[in-house]
Amino acid sequence: MTMHFRFALSIVVGVGALGVAAAKDARVGAASLNLPPPNGYCELTEQQPSDARMIKVVSDLLAGRNELLAMSADCGQLQSWRAGRQPVLDDYAQYQTLVAAKGSNFSRAEAVKQICAQLRAEGEKLVAGVTQEANKRLESVVKEIKINETRLVGVLAEDANACYFATVQKMKTEAGADKTQLIIGAVTIIKGKILYYNLFLPYSDTGTANTALDRHKTNVAAVLKVNGG
Repeated sequence: MTMHFRFALSIVVGVGALGVAAAKDARVGAASLNLPPPNGYCELTEQQPSDARMIKVVSDLLAGRNELLAMSADCGQLQSWRAGRQPVLDDYAQYQTLVAAKGSNFSRAEAVKQICAQLRAEGEKLVAGVTQEANKRLESVVKEIKINETRLVGVLAEDANACYFATVQKMKTEAGADKTQLIIGAVTIIKGKILYYNLFLPYSDTGTANTALDRHKTNVAAVLKVNGG
């Protein structure tokens, strides 16, 4: 099936607390998806008031474009956050889907190819592969980005599973500190439905992207496996 919508890059900063739960089942159109958190992450639960607040904040920011399906955070950070030892979460993940396409049925190979092509066309000198050129681009974005700004770095990889890209955000946290955050996004198709799987982590240097990309490829392979490949 040919994709007739434009890919919407929707990256949302999460604030608040996350809770522990099993892998979440989500309904996208007629499909039921199993959405496991990354290894070492714990699932957000609406049974906790602070978690429910976070779900609402993120869902409201995405409203009309994407639907938030599940969120999770590093379990150790979660424990520290809940104990009051850590003011904000640094490492977390989101699953989203495109609202306008929930009733559609896509071919993974075709969708991945088209989405990567669109991201390359819309980005600023997008590059394929975490190479020296990509690292220079990342360094440039981090140096130039301003508070409350989000910038697309570029496509990092494209394979049979997904299109992978990097985005950088700069923000002030709830604790008042400046924070530069790297998001490794993956777009894939599961049971004919489009799935955005975003991994959020603090940016330290260009090696952050290389390591995170490898991690996220493993995360994507895991979610595809539990949903039948």
